[in-house]
Amino acid sequence: MIIWPEHLVLQIGHNQHKIFYMSLEEAFANDYENVSITQEEKELCYKTDSIWIIDCYPETPIGHYSVGASTFEKALHQINAINNGGTTDV
Repeated sequence: MIIWPEHLVLQIGHNQHKIFYMSLEEAFANDYENVSITQEEKELCYKTDSIWIIDCYPETPIGHYSVGASTFEKALHQINAINNGGTTDV
């Protein structure tokens, strides 16, 4: 069973940079600069040329947060950890 973080809006993306024919390197430099991802996960993404990003907009006026990971499971684990007061380390 998938446990979703509490949220108003939750967006899940996989390889969104490819819509614009961007490399992963270009995407990290331009579009993914606000995505929380460890260096280790970033290297795994480079190896597979693939990234999962989850954006969560919680029920608060303070904003949102985004995480990236090499697999959907890791991204979901990370977004749930943040939602429960944890850190941004995958």
